[in-house]
Amino acid sequence: MTLLTWLFTGSVCGLLAALVLHRSEERKIRLNMFVGIVGSILAGLFFAPMFGIEIVNQKDFSFPSMLVGFAGAIILLAAVYFYQRMSVKTA
Repeated sequence: MTLLTWLFTGSVCGLLAALVLHRSEERKIRLNMFVGIVGSILAGLFFAPMFGIEIVNQKDFSFPSMLVGFAGAIILLAAVYFYQRMSVKTA
């Protein structure tokens, strides 16, 4: 059940991060969801202990854990789009 929780919250965070970054094209929905999942997992593992927040699968679903996942998704999605833009300019 925890894997499903990670996948669901990560994909939701990825889609919301794409909306915030104005990068919600239809053809990149899978990329946004995948990057959101990875960003949420990384943020949950690295940032949650720094702030003393329990991650999504430790106890129960909480708003602070969703915010940490959302922040991780935004950071990683911005990095992916920045890398894509830089690789297009150099080519």
